[in-house]
Amino acid sequence: LGAGVFDIIGDIARTLHGHHIHQQTTLNDIVPDKHAQQVLDKILELKTVRDYIVQQVIMNPVYAALASDVMYYGLRDYLLSQLGGQKSRQRLTSLVSWGKSLVERVPPDIEQMVELNLRHYIQKSLSHVLSESQSFLAHIDIQKLRDNLLDIWDDLKQHPISTYQQLLTSMDIEELFVLSYEFWRDFRQSDYFKVLIDSAIDAFFNRYGEATLEELLDEVGISREMLVADALRFAPPIIAMLQQKSLLEPFIRQHLEPFYHSPAVWAILDAKTD
Repeated sequence: LGAGVFDIIGDIARTLHGHHIHQQTTLNDIVPDKHAQQVLDKILELKTVRDYIVQQVIMNPVYAALASDVMYYGLRDYLLSQLGGQKSRQRLTSLVSWGKSLVERVPPDIEQMVELNLRHYIQKSLSHVLSESQSFLAHIDIQKLRDNLLDIWDDLKQHPISTYQQLLTSMDIEELFVLSYEFWRDFRQSDYFKVLIDSAIDAFFNRYGEATLEELLDEVGISREMLVADALRFAPPIIAMLQQKSLLEPFIRQHLEPFYHSPAVWAILDAKTD
């Protein structure tokens, strides 16, 4: 295709992206609660798919690094806060050295007490832990993430499609198609969709409204030679099929009969006869 195709796409994309209707439309206007609840209910039914996704995420090195950092910062801050003061790091080092003797003198109920204190601390410091997680994700090495995802893809792409066939039943696929169709049926009638379609059409005609069909085809890289070649390739079998089904003559009559019955043609024929 010619460069004009990408120019058309670019014009339409910029027009749609900058349209003011985006400020006037909420997500709920596009996806009604009914559709959101139906999709959510269907997703929640797909336990096998959820288990598979969770398994793949947990096995991801990025997730492992995140979990490790969250646990490390949470436990470190808890221990440092319990040791307290400016000497927390020195006390943490000392804690390691006499940890063995401490374990020998632990009271019977110390495990329960530590668990309760740790849970209480984690609850209080949850916002800090989440902030650390967010910071980790915000500063994640994109190249490493890309490499990890490509490694996963390299493994997944080797599997036949039948490997994942067991994740969805035929009924699941049918219901997902029905949900998608119902959403599209309502969405295409929405004012939001109609405004975007009108804007896309306006953007197209603002650029090519004065152009001829020949200029437009040339702009998108479709030449006369290409059209002739396609016509010679597809026309014979189409004509043969129409003739076989007795549709060719009615088709020709529909398009040519009004012309041959027109007064102008009769006048020409009368003149030839005379």
